Amino acid sequence: MDELLDYLYRNFAIQIEAKQASKESTSRLPLYLKGNYTFYESELYGRPLLFAAVREEAEVTPERLAKQGNELRRIFKRPVVYVLADLASWDRKRLIERGVAFAQPGRQLFLPELLIDLGELRNTVQHVVKPDEPMTYAAQLAVLYHLQMISLEDLPLNTIAEKLNYSAMSVSRIVKELEQLQLIELSGTKEKRIRFLAQEPRSLWEQAMPLLRTPIRNVYYVNELPQQTLMSGDTALSQYTLISAGDQPSYAVAKVKLTTLPTAANHPRYGRYRLETWQYPPQLLGNAKTVDKLSLYLSLKESDDERIQIALNELLTQLWS
Repeated sequence: MDELLDYLYRNFAIQIEAKQASKESTSRLPLYLKGNYTFYESELYGRPLLFAAVREEAEVTPERLAKQGNELRRIFKRPVVYVLADLASWDRKRLIERGVAFAQPGRQLFLPELLIDLGELRNTVQHVVKPDEPMTYAAQLAVLYHLQMISLEDLPLNTIAEKLNYSAMSVSRIVKELEQLQLIELSGTKEKRIRFLAQEPRSLWEQAMPLLRTPIRNVYYVNELPQQTLMSGDTALSQYTLISAGDQPSYAVAKVKLTTLPTAANHPRYGRYRLETWQYPPQLLGNAKTVDKLSLYLSLKESDDERIQIALNELLTQLWS
């Protein structure tokens, strides 16, 4: 399932969560359905979905998938999307003819019931972005990367795609959005390159900041940490400034890694760690141990704690002085 989440993120800049369905929700399934699939509950653009990952040993045909998909939809009361590792071209064609939703990571994504939503998504990329609307998280990542890692100016767009771990299509959307927000201009004919209109980093930050958002998607409280976490929250702030960290260490992880999350609790008293899932991978911007300063600022700027506000001012002073 992680492979599918990674495919959606890299190729479409779509980040979703997928949690394995509980035993309670699968207990009413017939044995032949339980044995063929591993189920994950998710949402895409506000629409609930059930991902049914076909197990390697399962014997399925397009006809059987169509029939069992109707059964699963009736039981779970949400559209079903099959996840298949291997799929012959003729079987792919038969699934499409029958209107069966499926995902083959790295190859194809077919969601007939969501075509309207996907069309609306494409339209949002084309229309003129309103100045008071926050920028997308993909565009936010690009701006923060430019400010803190390396300059994205004068780089070919395919190189930017490699740096940000996005597809070329996603980077084209990012560039169009930043251009509409009047943060960049394009140059070149055959090979497009970008130039930020505000050349001073502090000026660019001040211009972009009203359009930027906290990177935090969700917060969980856990007793074990998944891999590839970085210090975040007041734990990270204590590494950059003189503020003392709280009693509960805070960490951040990429949203696409959520399926590896150990059993989580929803109340801080039940967890040793505070774990944030982010809208973009914190490792792309942070150092080996700590999230980056600007994302950290965005994640804490609404805090009512006066100590944190003082430390955040200190953080920006470090960057722009």
